Amino acid sequence: MVSLRIEKMLKNKRVKKNWSEEDIKILVWVVSKYADFHSYTNLEKDMSGEDWQRIAQLIPGVSKHSCMFKWLSLKKINLSSKNWASE
Repeated sequence: MVSLRIEKMLKNKRVKKNWSEEDIKILVWVVSKYADFHSYTNLEKDMSGEDWQRIAQLIPGVSKHSCMFKWLSLKKINLSSKNWASE
């Protein structure tokens, strides 16, 4: 049963990638430069699927959805750590 699940994931190219520290640095750098270039102020509203796809092409082994969700996760972590630091 497990092998069928893995085969299905490989067939659909849905293999989960563990983000390395370098991948995260690349993502943060690329998203910030991309947002600056396009004058995006609210990334969640301004960026489309095509934007995330272009960013994903620069990081091997990740999808546009993975990039977007990782970015949102990093943003959430950053906001929560700022809240703790202010208290």
